[in-house]
Parts: sequence; C-alpha cells; structure tokens
Amino acid sequence: RGSSSSSSARPAELCLAALSALSGSLLSSPSSPEKCDLFYPLLEILRASAPYAARSNPALFASQFGTLARSLGGVATFAGEIGGAKEDNRAGAGAGAVGSNALSRRNCRTASAALTSLLIAARSAKGGVVDARTEKDALTLLRTCILGPFDDNRAKVRREAHGAALKVISSCSSSAAGGRGGASAGAGKLSAAMQHQIVRYAHRVLNAKSSKKKSKQGGGNDSSAGGGEDEAARYGRSMHLLPFLERAGPELSCPKARVDLGEDLIGVALAAVDVAAARSTAIKGVDDGRAVRMCSASLAALVPLIESSSDVSGGGGGGGGKEANEGQRFSSRVLASVLQSCSRVSSIVPSTPAGGPEAAAEIRVLTARLAAACIDDLTEPSSSSDESFQVGVKLLPLTLSAVLGLCDSSRLFALTGSDKKVAGGAEHVMSSGIAAELSRMVRTCLPRIMGGGRGGGEAEAEEASKKCVKGCVHSLEAAAGARHRRHWDAVLPVLAATIVAAAENLDPEASFVEELEDVGAGKAVRTLVDLRAEVEDAPTSREVTSAAAGAVVDGLGIEAFLSLADLEGDPSGNESGGGDDGDNSRHPDGVRDDRAWILRVLPRSPSSPSGGHGRRRTRLAYFRGHILGLARKCDVAAAKAAKKGNKGAAVMRERVVELWGLLPHFCGNPEDLAEALPGLAPVFVKAMGDARYPQLLTIICNSLKTLAAGVRERAVGGDFVQEDNLQGAKTDLAVVSEASTKLLPTLFRIVETLHGTDTSSKASAKKKKDGEGGGDDDEMDVETEADSSQTQQERKAAAEEAARRVPAVTEAIGEMARVCPQQFLSGLFRKVVQRLLAATAETDGDDDDKSGDAEDRICSLLGLAQALVSSESLGEDSVSLLYRSVRPLMRSDGHDTRVQKRAYKVMAEICERHPAFVTAPERLEEMAELLVGSVATCHVSSRHMRLKCMTHVMRGIDSSDPRQTAVIPKVSGEVLLCLKDSNAKTREGAYQLLLAMAEARGDMPEFFKIVAAALAAETPHMRSAAVMAMSRLAFEYAREDESVQALLPSALGAVVVLFDETSREVTKAAVGFLRVCVAAVEPYRLEPLLPDVVGGLMKYGRGKGRFRAKIKIVLKRLARTFGYEKISSLVPETDQRLLTHMRKLAERAERRRTAGKSDGDAGQTVFDDMMESDEEDSDDGRTFLTGATGFTRMTAASGKSLRSAALERARSVAARSAAKTAASARTSATSASVPRIRAEKVGEVLDMLDPTMAKNVHFADEMQDDEFSDDDGGDMDFDDKGRLIVGGDEEDDNAGEEQNIDDDGENDEIRFGNKRQRISKFESAKTAAAEARSRKAQRKRDEPRGLGAAYKSKKAGGDMKKKGQKYEPYAYVPLDGKSYAKKNRGKAVAQMATVVKTKGGGGKRKRR
Repeated sequence: RGSSSSSSARPAELCLAALSALSGSLLSSPSSPEKCDLFYPLLEILRASAPYAARSNPALFASQFGTLARSLGGVATFAGEIGGAKEDNRAGAGAGAVGSNALSRRNCRTASAALTSLLIAARSAKGGVVDARTEKDALTLLRTCILGPFDDNRAKVRREAHGAALKVISSCSSSAAGGRGGASAGAGKLSAAMQHQIVRYAHRVLNAKSSKKKSKQGGGNDSSAGGGEDEAARYGRSMHLLPFLERAGPELSCPKARVDLGEDLIGVALAAVDVAAARSTAIKGVDDGRAVRMCSASLAALVPLIESSSDVSGGGGGGGGKEANEGQRFSSRVLASVLQSCSRVSSIVPSTPAGGPEAAAEIRVLTARLAAACIDDLTEPSSSSDESFQVGVKLLPLTLSAVLGLCDSSRLFALTGSDKKVAGGAEHVMSSGIAAELSRMVRTCLPRIMGGGRGGGEAEAEEASKKCVKGCVHSLEAAAGARHRRHWDAVLPVLAATIVAAAENLDPEASFVEELEDVGAGKAVRTLVDLRAEVEDAPTSREVTSAAAGAVVDGLGIEAFLSLADLEGDPSGNESGGGDDGDNSRHPDGVRDDRAWILRVLPRSPSSPSGGHGRRRTRLAYFRGHILGLARKCDVAAAKAAKKGNKGAAVMRERVVELWGLLPHFCGNPEDLAEALPGLAPVFVKAMGDARYPQLLTIICNSLKTLAAGVRERAVGGDFVQEDNLQGAKTDLAVVSEASTKLLPTLFRIVETLHGTDTSSKASAKKKKDGEGGGDDDEMDVETEADSSQTQQERKAAAEEAARRVPAVTEAIGEMARVCPQQFLSGLFRKVVQRLLAATAETDGDDDDKSGDAEDRICSLLGLAQALVSSESLGEDSVSLLYRSVRPLMRSDGHDTRVQKRAYKVMAEICERHPAFVTAPERLEEMAELLVGSVATCHVSSRHMRLKCMTHVMRGIDSSDPRQTAVIPKVSGEVLLCLKDSNAKTREGAYQLLLAMAEARGDMPEFFKIVAAALAAETPHMRSAAVMAMSRLAFEYAREDESVQALLPSALGAVVVLFDETSREVTKAAVGFLRVCVAAVEPYRLEPLLPDVVGGLMKYGRGKGRFRAKIKIVLKRLARTFGYEKISSLVPETDQRLLTHMRKLAERAERRRTAGKSDGDAGQTVFDDMMESDEEDSDDGRTFLTGATGFTRMTAASGKSLRSAALERARSVAARSAAKTAASARTSATSASVPRIRAEKVGEVLDMLDPTMAKNVHFADEMQDDEFSDDDGGDMDFDDKGRLIVGGDEEDDNAGEEQNIDDDGENDEIRFGNKRQRISKFESAKTAAAEARSRKAQRKRDEPRGLGAAYKSKKAGGDMKKKGQKYEPYAYVPLDGKSYAKKNRGKAVAQMATVVKTKGGGGKRKRR
C-alpha cells in the first residue's frame, strides 16, 4: 500500500480481485458454514483497499460499486442463513453460529468502508462519478448491511452496526462541507441522501404502530399476548436505537434531516411524559417504567441535537437558507412543547423499580438542558433570524420560570419512599444541574438581548429588551421563596447572577440606581436582603444568602447595592422618627436592625480594582453624605443608650465602626476625588483622634494607603487607566498631594501618641485646659493623660493595643510620603530629625524617668524615619542627615536595647532603599568602619538587622580595591559566630552575609583560607562555626567553581581530624561537611581520602551516637559511588553488619524500583534542611520497627507509633499475619532467660545500631504482663481432646473474638470471592458488639503501665522478686529526664498515680 507512484494502480487491482473472488464464492456453491473461512480475508482485503482504490481511480471504483454492494448484501444474507441454522439445530451448527456473529460484524465494517470510499471518490473526482444508479446501490447497501443489523438480537452485532453508521455519518458531514467549498456537488447530494436514509429508519422504529388493535379485532386469547410481545419488541428496538441517535444527531450536517429526526424525538419524549405523568397521578408512587426510561433516553438524544444546531449553517442538499430557518422554527416549536410539558414532568414520580428519584431527577435536568439549548439557538446572533430572535426574547422569562419550577422536588422525594441519603444525593444533583442551565441562559442570553435589539425600530427594541430583562428578574426572584429553600445553595447564586447581568448593559449616562429599579433589580435586591434577615437563626441558609448578597455587591458595586438595600428605611413606614426627626420613613437609630448584617458582609466582599462595578466608580460624596450620616445617627443613639445605662450602646458603637469600615471600598478609584477629599481630610483627622473609637485609626490609615497608591499608579499610567483619563489622574494626584500636607503631621503626632510620647499633644491639651486653645477641628482630640482609675494591667493592655496599630499608621505615612510635595516632606523630616537629636541628648541626663520617656520618643521617631525612608521619597541630603543622626545610636550601648535595634532597622532600610548612597566610595569605608567598630556594643537583639546592613555593604565592595576588601577578615569572626546564633533569622542573615563576602572577595581560595583559619580557634564553638561556613560555601560553589573543587580535598583532610574531638557540636558540623563534600567532590578527588574519611566516621562512640543517622547517609552515598565492597574493606570488623544491612536494603530498593514502586525521596536540595535532616537514611526513613514490620503493641505503649495511612488501611490483614508470627516466635523460644527482641520476625534484618533497639531488647522475666511473655505463672491446661486451654483475662478473650471476626471475614472472602454479601441486622448487631469490646480492650491496653508492674504476682496479691531482676520491688524509680519533659509529662504522672494516691483514694492533690 505504501508503494511508489509507478504502482498506483495496485490498490484498485487488489480491490477488484478481492471483489471478483467474493462474488464468485457467493455464486459457486450452496451456503455452508465453511465459507466463513473464505469470506473473512476477502472482506478484510476489501475494507483495507477500498479507500486507496477510491483515491487512485475514483471512476473505476464508482463503476464497480454496484457489484460491491450486491456482494456485501449477499454476505449479509449468508450470515443470516447460517445464524438461523444454528437456531434450528444447536447441536450441529456450533462453528457456523460463531462464524455468523463474527462475519456479520466484519461485513458491517466493510460496508462502512465501502460507503466512505464512495464519498471519497465523489469528492476527489473532477467530474461527477455518482449517478442515480450508484446512489441507489449505496442506499441499498446502507439499508441492508448497516441499518439491518440494528435490529439484531446480538449486542456485539448491534454495537458494530452503530459504529459503522457513525463513521458513515461523519464522512457524510465532511463531504457536505467539501461540497459547500466548491468540490463535487455529487458528494454533498449523496451524503444528504444517506443521512435521510438513516433518519427515515429512525422514524419507522420510533413511530412503529402496535399491532394490538388489529389482534383484538381478530378475537381470541392469543391476540392480547401477541400484542404485548409486539409492544415489548417495539420498546426494545427504540431503546437500542436512542443511544445511537444521541451520538449520531450532532454529526448530522443536513438541516432537513436534523429537523425530521428532532420531530420524531420530541414526539416520543412528549408521549412518554404523558404516559408517565398519567400513571403517577392515578396511583401514587407507581408509573410505567418503560415510559420513564423512554422519556429519559429520547431527551438525552434530543438535547445534543439542538445544542449542535448552531454549528450547522446549511445542509448538503441545497436550500441551505430555507432549511436553516426551518431549524430555528423547529427550536421554537420544541421550546413551546417543553414549556407546556414542564408541569407534567414535575408530576412524574417514578417507583423504585423504574429508577426512583434518580430517574426523575435525570428527566428534569434533561428538560432544563433542552430548554436552555432551544433558547440559546433562538438568540444566537450569527445564525438566528430576526423573527426567531424576537421569539427568544419573548419566551426567555417564561423559560426561566418554567425551568426554575423543575427544582420543586417536595412531592417527588416525599412519595418515592427511598432512602434519605440516596434521595438527598439525587436531589442535590438535580438542583445543581438545573441551576447550571439557568445560569447558562442568564449569562448567555441576557447580554445578547441587551446588547442591541433586532427587528423593529431602535426604541421598540430597547423597550422589548428592558421588558424581557424585567421579566427574567421577576421570574428568578421566585427562587428566594420558601418553595425553593431546599435548593437555595443552587438557585440563589443564579438570582445574584441575573441581577448582575441585568446591570452590565445599562445605559452608563443614565442614573444607575433608577435604571436598576426600572428593570426590577432593586426589588430583587431588597427581596434577597429581607430573606437574609429572616434566616438569621439558620446557619446554612444564612451563609448561602450572605454569599449571594456578596456576589451582588461585587457585581453592582457597593454604592448601588447600599442605595437599593436602603439601610435606614423604616420597616413599618408609619412609626415616628424619634421626636426631633419628623420623617416617618427613616429609622431613628440610622441602621435598621434587620439590615445591620449588611455591614458585616460587605467588608468581606471583593472589590474590583476600579473601586466599583465596571465603568461606574464610587463617590466619596456618597460616603460622606450617606454613610457618615448613618454613623453620626448611630453615634447619637449610642450616647443616648449609654446615658440611660442601656446595653445597646455597645451595639451602636460597633455599627459606627462597621460603617466606617466601608471606607476602603470607596477609596479604590473614586470619581469625585478632587471635589470630596478636601472636605473629608478634616473629618479623617478628627476621627483618627477619637478615643471612643480606636478602631477607626486602622481603617482610615488603610484607606489613605489605598487612595495614595491608586492615585500614584494611575498618574503614571497603570493597568486600569486609559489615555483620556490620564489627565484626570494627574489632577487627582495633585489633590491628594495637597491633602497629604494636612494628613502627614497628624499621622506623625498619632505615632508619638501611640507610644505615649507626644509632647506637642500634651502641650496642646494643657493650653486647652488653661483656656488658651482655639479648638481647631484639625487638632487631634485624643486623651493623652492616663486615667488614674486604670490599673497597671489595663494600662499595659492599652499600650499593647496601641502598639499593634502603629504598623498601619507607619505604612500609611510611607505611602502618603510618596505623593507629598518634596519641599514640605523635607521640612517635616528635618523636624523629625531635630526632635530625634533632642531626645537623644535627654538620655544623657541623670533623671531616669525623663531618660525613659526620651527613649520611648526615640523609638517612635526612628519608626517615623524608617517609614519615610521606605517611601523612597527623601532626597540625598535628608538621607545623609538621618545617617549622621543614627550612627551614634548604633555605636552606643547606653540606651535601651529597643533604641539600638530601631537604629539598625533604619540603617538597614537606608541600605536597601538607597543603595547608591551607601555604596558611594567616600561612604563605603565609613560604613565598614562603623560596623566593625560597633561589634563590641551590638546587642544580641540587633544582630539580624546588623547583618543585613553588613550584607548591603559587602555587595557594594569593589573586589579590585584592597582597601575595601581588607574589611572582610575583620568581620569574618563575627559572621562565623552568628552562624551558631539561636535565632533562625540571624543564622540565615549570617549565611547570606557569608556568601556576599565570598562574592566581594572575588578569590575563593583566599576566602576559604580566611574561613579555614578559624579551625585553629581555641573554642569548639568557633571551630564548629568554621566547619559550617565551609559546608555552606562548598554547597553553593563546588559545582560551579573549579578552584573550590580543588580546595575541598585538602579542606576535607583538615576536617577529618576534628573527629578526634569530644565536642558534640564540632562532630555534628564535621559530619555535615562530609555529607556536602561527598555529594560535591568529584570521585577521583575523593577516592584517595576514603580511608581517612571512613575511619573518621567510624570513630563515633556513645556520645556521637546521636549522629548515627547522618553518618549512615554519608556511608550510603559513598557506597553508591565506590561500591559496597570497597567501603566495606575500610570499615572496622565490628561495624561490618551495618554495611551488610545497608547493602540488603539497597538491593531491596532496587527491586522495588524495578517493579515500579516508589522508594522514598531522592534527597534534600536546601542547605539547612540537608544539614539538619536525618530523612535520607540507609532505608530512606523507614525503620523496621516502625515502618516495614508494622505496628507493635510496644511502640503504641511508648507513644512512638509511626504508622502510615497504608498500614492503617491494612490493619486487619496485618493483625492476622502478626498473630501467626507471634505464635511461631513463642513456640520457638527455648529458654526464659535468653534476651528477647520485641517485634522480631523470622528472616528479618534488624538494625542493631538503631537507638530505639535498646528499648526493644528485654529479658523474658521483665515481660510478665507483656504479650511476648512465655511464663504466665501457672501450669498449662488441656481439654479432653488434648487441645491447649489458654485461660486469661477479658483482654485475651476480646483478642480471641477479634481474631475470630477476622477469620470469619477471611472465610467469607474465600467462600464468596470478592462479591459483596448482604449482612442481616442480627449479624450487624453482633459485629457492632464485637467492635465495642475490641475498643474497650484497646483502651485498657493503652492505659499506662504501672510502676513496678514487673514485680507483680499473678497468683496472689503483693510483690515478688523474680529470677534475673536486679533490684528489689519498689527499690527506686528511675528519674529519666525525658520522661518528665513537657511532651511525656502526662504519661509519667499517670504512671505515678498507680502507686501514689491521695487520702481519699484518688484524685488530684489539693494545693496548700
């Protein structure tokens, strides 16, 4: 088949030869099953060669197609004959029966290939090759060899015929598309004819008339039976056909064929709905199961047919435009039928044999899908006509209402009597599916309708679209009713989406709120709000309604939502406003109680970057006029309630804070910023100083931060700014810049006030007290004097709360400084520095109280300076002034530690925000000298920030300047010591500084020498720090720098010497260095050092056993690189078993990898994790006592169980296996005095060097109360048959019952296979009781083992000393420090409680 062009005729010749042989075989001899062996290869040759023959010689293939069709028809007849012979004589036609099945399927495939090849020939030929005779032969072949087997009783044959028909339909669609593109018109005509042929067959099957009436006219009892059999056959043929139509319908390309098929399907569906609904109404809970299944299958076939109709713009047989319009009219007819039948669909209540609630739920979802598909087809702009579009506009509200009505499932699930869990699951699936279709219609169709009318004038179209939208909102508003409460989680989001979709395409020039009221969105919003207030006591409904309200806020914008929700409207409408207020329609307290929940929900709702919905921006004037008006009313109500001693004062104050909490929503991108902000600035100033509402400070600061950041971003052309709005953004920036001159001084004073150091406020307060103050609104109205009635604890709590608000204020200062005028900011900054210097001078006095106040003031001023530096708005002069002011505070240790830490923070901020200032040549040396000279006075709390400063300095050093690089050795000692700091941030900062020093030095060998010099230090602390530094340098540079690779062998030799030390921290660092070097050094460099490396590793003693896991990691990596044989020769004889154990584990891991199983992680990549982790052990973190061998009772009692989820799932299987192994171990014991290993299994390798092994090795006499004990203190008893009687306590009995339960389960599994067996209620009760006894026994086993339990006698009361016990009973209690740590303290106390009791016989000891 893949030959050259010279042999292009071979496929045609091969096809003709096979065709001649097939036709001759059919005529040569009578039918016999032996002919199947001849037909099989011929059919396969024809199937494979037909497409090539059609492409190479289309005219020849078309001319011989009639012969091919007749031959395949003859094969179909032959297959039917030998199949019938089997039915007549089952004993003598066994081979023929099998051949009939396979021959029929192969004949279907060949017929499909022949038809698709004919379409190929019709498309590829220049002239028409398909005449009327050829078309007739094609239709005959389709009917005989493909459609005929549709009615076959054999499922395999039917499936093969369905697949063949689908291939033909797909090829027809391709041919129709090619015909429209200008190829052969005959291909399009032929494809349309074959599609009509298939549709006509479906019409005959779906509309077949029953012969019951004719039979009844003939009389006799057999007529009824015959009619019943005919009805059953018709039902079977239809149910076999409908799944095929579900797949074939979307593939049809001929509009006329699609419409004809759709008419048949909708007719069948409606008839089935009528039958099922009639039976359900007549007899509760009973229906016609056939009708229910027929309805579901026909709807499932019709839905994809309608959904794909928009993809077909024309047919293959001419008349495309007319047929396309007919398709739109068909969709409108289907939609009308669906709307009329929705009530009958809702009345279908299937019985359990007919599918129960699941079947009804499926029918309802399919009905909703069908309605949504019809509406989508009618409103599709690209394919629908004006007439169809207008029909869709009129029917959309009715469709939404009808589909929403399908969610009402009260009658359905009440009458089926099915299981509650099953019914609940089906109900949830149904409501979710229907809600998805509702959402699809809303999101798809409403934008089309509101985007521009079609048909009629513009005014008429706009009026029709508004009417449609209003109808849709009104229809879905019913979702908030009690009828749909069970489905609020599904339908309320659809209502919210409808409100948002209705608002998206409204006229932007008109009043937005009025437009929303016109389309009914306002009433829907108030309905949703009222619903949320009604379900306040129902948590689930409350969350659902709150989420829906949040979605509406996100879509409409907070201003529109609040305007529609009407927070202060009086619910009664006729109550007085409280005396002074004569408006009877407003609430006297500002916010209605049933609307107060909105204030809690709104702050959690996301806001768009523009600060509102779409093109509609928020207005600060609305916040000032409406929101703050409500806040003032709530404040007045709080004052009145407090005066009367009413508890409602706290509620009103909380509402004031919640109303102010809406401010950030209005500061995103307000449209009236230039007009409203100047008037709001004084309000902000006064509110931030209101001592009654301290929460307002954080809210306003966050809002100012958002406002300044948004204005600055838009002024430079942010993502949400267009060119025409750039000028307006610059105007807003100028307004905010002007306002910052009033806000920044206030924020500065607030910072000092929060620290309790605002001298200016104290002076102002004193002037006001003396009558000198003017009472300006811009002055902060805060209480600066401490209340004498407050206790010390209350004042401390207030100070902590004030300190928590400082970051929000400083962040606002930093953001406002970015938009502040430079000249004003510089002047303000100079005042801060002047006050800082003055406060620094005050600390030199002898008055401790004044000195303490000055230090607090220094901290607050340094915080302000840090905020201004972080804004990157200060000039170089201001930065230089601050730098000179901070230097003395860094050098001195005479101040409080907070002052020095703040000074280093400011310097680190300068280094990060102004790197050019720090790295200037004239200042870099000065900075280095400052940092080197202040090492003696640096407090431990300042180390982290100090290291950050040094890192920035090192990054600015010129490696070619010897004067600058000379500072590196001076600070290396401090850096190495910081590597051992207890603070994690300090350690990480030291590592980063170490790397920066390496980069600044530029010569890695020289820098390594500087670090390695610390190996000769006197203290182990410094030596271990040097090794850790070398480890990090090797980890970072060994793979990239060849010079580091060359240095590592010599460094490794020096570090190996440190294994002779007794210091634990040096040993730990050395092992870590070896771990890095083994992974980084090339093998040929490492191999000469292997004896020293392995010898040093194996020098560990008892004190170094803590690092055994890390040492095993190094040995494992060495063994992988150089082989176990070579490493084993270097390991001492006493440690050879460790290498043997590691080799076995490695072989096991290799087998697991070969089998495709995971064997743990590949290793660590982060330096700190690698140095501290013991995970990459020789067995990849799995120890045999906690992982591979399962869980034992001893590990449970010690509280160190590491069972995985897999072991938990396999607990029952493991229990049976463990019982058998334990029994084997007990019978193999030969002496009671021999040491025993708990959890030991036969043939298992145990790691004797594991630190947990010491806890698992015991003598038999020490385990009297243990499951492994061989001596229970009594004689063995036997029954009459010689079987051992194992007597014991309740625990042993329960264990036996548990084992019997497992055995019963295993026997059932053997007897019944893996099939699920039904368990009676009695058996379930027995199982539950056994499980309860098992849990009780487990709780008893989990109780802490009493002290001295090893000395307890089982035969009598009292204690006894047994053989092999070293100490007398209760001679002493071992005081192990680990047992009394916080983690194990409870267990130790519980053990003590077994021997130490109170006078009353138990309980806790009373405190004296």
